[in-house]
Amino acid sequence: MGLPFFFMASLYSARSAFNSAQVHPMLPPVLTLTLVWTFAAFSLIGDGMPPGPPLVQFCSTVGGPLTVTAVSLWELRRMRTRFGVTLRT
Repeated sequence: MGLPFFFMASLYSARSAFNSAQVHPMLPPVLTLTLVWTFAAFSLIGDGMPPGPPLVQFCSTVGGPLTVTAVSLWELRRMRTRFGVTLRT
């Protein structure tokens, strides 16, 4: 019964709620960078390290956030060098 409402609401929220680039073009990578490390910290605090050898534990815990950080920093650099968009402090 509520499935059509859920589907239409999901489409609307996907179009409007995640448009952080309308605030500032560099906000999506900065927001992504902040959220991925926050979620990694909460996961580490809540669940602890994953099982396995220490190297696997470290790579499993930090590998995802480091990859997202690299892509976000690359995106920030690309916007600055190609389009002249900078963050104001």
